[in-house]
Formats: sequence, structure tokens, C-alpha cells
Amino acid sequence: MEIVLQDALHSIRSLLCTATIVTPHERMLHHDRKSAIGISFPQCLFSPESVLMRPNTRSLKYDHVVKEVEHRECNPEATYVRHPSGMKETVSLRYLAPSTDFDCDPASENQQSQPNTDSFIKQELPASSASETEMSN
Repeated sequence: MEIVLQDALHSIRSLLCTATIVTPHERMLHHDRKSAIGISFPQCLFSPESVLMRPNTRSLKYDHVVKEVEHRECNPEATYVRHPSGMKETVSLRYLAPSTDFDCDPASENQQSQPNTDSFIKQELPASSASETEMSN
């Protein structure tokens, strides 16, 4: 019973908040939490892939808020990333978020053609019926 309870509590504590990519434990207590199998990491940091990184400083307000970098390897406090320019850097885990690749199809392929149902657009009358209405006036 105690073994199952420990695993259940670990599962609840390790739920990630998708906005901040931290667990409730990490948000409230700023030290590493040991799990049943060791120190827990966010799932996105297990394999080398692209992640979003918030830079420490922005020189202009027009600079990007996040940059997409390639994650290399990590330890409990920091991770090693490589920028698209080739520069390698060590950053804290708190500055990273998972990058999701959305497969967006063009809207024209997904949408079915529907007739225009706007009430303010008048349908044009056929030429024969238009000439009949003019003759009756």
C-alpha cells in the first residue's frame, strides 16, 4: 500500500503547469525534488530537440520574446543549448519551454466552399427578369 501511495503522490506532484513549465512543487519550493527513480525533469528535456528559450536581456523592445534553440543536454539546474547561429550557451531550466510544431494546412483546403449568406449582399437578378421589372415601371 505504501509503495502505491508514494507513486501516486509522485504523479500528482509532477504534473506540469503548461504556462510556466514547472510543477507545483518547483513553483512553491525552489529546490530539486527527488522522485522514486531520481531527480525529476520536464519531459521535453529528455531528448535533443528544439525548445523555446526566453533571453535574459532584450536590447530593443522589438526583439523577439522567445527564441527557438536546439536543446543538447541538461542537468538538474541548467541545460546546454545551441542557437541557430551556432553559438552554444548554458541556460537555466526556468528559461526554457517546449516547442510544439503545429502541422497547419492552408485554410482553403480545410474549409468547404459555402455560399455567401451575408444579408447585406443582394443577389443579382437574371438579365431576363431584370428587363421585365424595368418594362413594368
